[in-house]
This record gives sequence, structure tokens and C-alpha cells, in this order.
Amino acid sequence: MEEIHKIVLRKNRVLLVDDLDTQFLMAHMIQEDVFTQDMAELINSERTRRTRVEKFLDFLLTRGPNAYATFLTSLEESYGFIKDTLIACEEQLRDRNQVAGGCRRGRIDDLNEDETTLKKGLDLPVPQQETELKAKVEDEWPNPIQEHGQPVHERGEPVRRHEEPMEPDAPDWLDNIDRRRKVTEIELCVLARDMGHEWETAATMLGFRRGQIDQMKANHPFTMSLQINDMLCRWKAKEASNATIVRLVKTLRQARVDDEIIHTAFTEHR
Repeated sequence: MEEIHKIVLRKNRVLLVDDLDTQFLMAHMIQEDVFTQDMAELINSERTRRTRVEKFLDFLLTRGPNAYATFLTSLEESYGFIKDTLIACEEQLRDRNQVAGGCRRGRIDDLNEDETTLKKGLDLPVPQQETELKAKVEDEWPNPIQEHGQPVHERGEPVRRHEEPMEPDAPDWLDNIDRRRKVTEIELCVLARDMGHEWETAATMLGFRRGQIDQMKANHPFTMSLQINDMLCRWKAKEASNATIVRLVKTLRQARVDDEIIHTAFTEHR
């Protein structure tokens, strides 16, 4: 498995453990010779769904070059929104490596710098000069390509991210949030857990058509939280660098989502 795919899996591990059920994936993984029957028995011997997913992901990281692509294919039928999230994450990592790497383009290990907490201390220290340079590059060159493929910068001049203006009645806690900070998968999961039927109004205001909303509901007919998470993850992937907390909060409040639900999602895990 390529290093970048291992990073994508680590970055999205919380989402995967929260939402996946291995019973919908295992047959395909065995059929394509990624997992053996013995591995499947070890995974199924775990007592809870979450620990089965943990074991599944641990095995997946050790498999061959076709393991990641096979895993993505196994997600298509029941977990299309997770597949879209993983693909978007990989694209963002490759774009960031292309800009921040400079003459070191293609060194995927550079992407590990922001994975310290996810790797539980397994990363080696990064030289101070390189860390400072990467931070400066990411601040001044946030994303080399916009949604429609047009360059963000011309003639080598950096362009700053557009900052979403605060609403006059914005909650006080939002003043402590960097306006440019993008939402995280954990925050979206908390929102999906707590939001109610107003999510369909929010989805419309976030740019989704009625047919798309109906498809999200059809993908997860028995679990509203999965429908909401599907919608939020698609929005995050679509907006890319513009998927900021300020922008999402503004829309959710306009959709009459309870302020306490919004506050919990963006402060509970800080």
C-alpha cells in the first residue's frame, strides 16, 4: 500500500470506526484476495462492531498494493459518502505535497508532519526550519487549484484565503475560532449525531438539490445520522479549502439548527 493511502486511512480513522460495519465489506475483501479467511475469522471474533473495524483497518494497512483500491470498491454500495471523503482527502494531501515540497515534490513522507497525534508519537521530529517553511507556505498558498480548476495565484503572487464575514448576531464562542479553519471529520460526526430533521433545510441551503437529498436518504434508509453525515462530508469535499467553520455555522443557523448543537460540535473536541 502506498504511504499516502496509509496516511488517508489514519486521518479518517475516527470516521471509519464510527460508521463502518465490516459485515458489508468482508466478502469483497476476501473475494479479491486482500484478506484471508483466517483474517476474517480473527476480525469477526472481536466482541463489538468498533473493535472489529479497528482490527479490519489494522490488517488493511499491512496488505499489498491493491488493498486500498479494493477497499474503496467495497465501500461503493453502502458507504459511498465515505469513499468520496477518502478520495477528497487524498487529493488534498497530494496538492499540499506538490506545493509544500518544492524541489522535493513526490516525497509523501513530508505529509506526516501534521499527523503527530494520529500516529501516537511514531513520527520522527521534523527539523525546525522545514516546519516553519511549510507553515508559511500553507498560510500563503492555501490551495493551488480552486474548485473549477482555475489557478488561485498568478505570476507567483500568493493569494490569501477569502475570510467569511461574521454575522452581526454570531455567537460569542465563534470569535475564538480562526475564520479560515476548516471543519474536521470529528466535528461533522458530532453534528450528524445531534442534528434533527432540519438537516434537509440545511442541505438545500448548502447547495444540494432535492434529488441528491433523496439519494442520501435512500443510501441510509434507517439511520438519520448517517444521512446527515453523508450530506456534510459531501459538502466538505465539494467546498475543499472553503469548507470553513464560519461558513458552515452561518448556514446552519439560517436553517434554524439549535445553537447548542452547533456549539457542542465545534467546542466539544477542542
